[in-house]
Amino acid sequence: MSEDVIYMRVIQSLVGLIGILGNSLVCVVIWRVRAMHTLTNAFIFNQAVVDLVASLLLLLVSNIDLSERVPPGVAGLLLCYLWITRFFLWSSFATSTTNLVALTVERYVAIVFPFKHQAYFGPRLAAVLITACWSYGFASSGFNLVWVTYSEPNGTCKPYALPEPPVISAFMLLQMNFLLPVTVMCVAYCHIAVTLKRSARRIAPGAHTSSASTQGSTTDVNTLDGSLARARRNTFKTLLMVFVVYVICWAPNTAIFSLFLLGVNVDLGGVPYIVSLALVVCNSCANPIVYSVKYRQFRKGVRKLFRGTDGRPDNDADISTVSARVSQRYTSSNLRK
Repeated sequence: MSEDVIYMRVIQSLVGLIGILGNSLVCVVIWRVRAMHTLTNAFIFNQAVVDLVASLLLLLVSNIDLSERVPPGVAGLLLCYLWITRFFLWSSFATSTTNLVALTVERYVAIVFPFKHQAYFGPRLAAVLITACWSYGFASSGFNLVWVTYSEPNGTCKPYALPEPPVISAFMLLQMNFLLPVTVMCVAYCHIAVTLKRSARRIAPGAHTSSASTQGSTTDVNTLDGSLARARRNTFKTLLMVFVVYVICWAPNTAIFSLFLLGVNVDLGGVPYIVSLALVVCNSCANPIVYSVKYRQFRKGVRKLFRGTDGRPDNDADISTVSARVSQRYTSSNLRK
């Protein structure tokens, strides 16, 4: 076994262990703390579940090598196409990317089109989107199955040299799984940033312009507006960092493998490719670290979980609650007028 393989196995094992611990903590906090039961956190919970599965699979595939001798029959066929190709691992990676897009779209609609978000986004739509993320992740990874060929008499599972059309299809699929999601998320975050900046400008002067008859209700609305803006900004910064980490982890591997599919002489056993693979697997354990550093609501949830409190929502922690209260106050204020 070469040193590069040993280093990669050690890295994958460490990332797998850290990912299992970190993503398990995220799942437990969101599950147990009632203040975390929001629509946005439903997608974050699913993200943690996907990354937890990926981390577990990563730990297993890096330490269990079954490629030397494949048993005959159906068992060997399944082992070759589902385990040795790492089908489930790459499916979880694709599901993670798709869920990140869904999470971004949910935040985009909530911030840019808040009333449409309240009208259309709910638990049912969230469940549909989460199911679609898992379905697409497995469907898009089905192409990995054509990269190997199984020989039953010899009990071997070897890479298969693809003809030109499948290589082109693989390249297009690779771009759909990286370039398209990155473009969608980049546009969404730019628009969200502009909207939040405009919102901040509207809230600041509004705090000082109220008539005597409606001063109390206006002050309440402004206070809730400020709480909602702070919560949204914090969530936006957290998810933006998650997006940046995703791009850093996936861009090198996508670039190298795209060149390989285009016919460029790329050493898939060389140091650059091994480093790019290490970055890819690191993405599975990165998000819990980001939440711990940036996501205020998650940090409060961790404290509540370990202190044994009931996890009731804070003023500025629960975006959905604050948003609903703002809408109600605006409606009642307009009715008084």
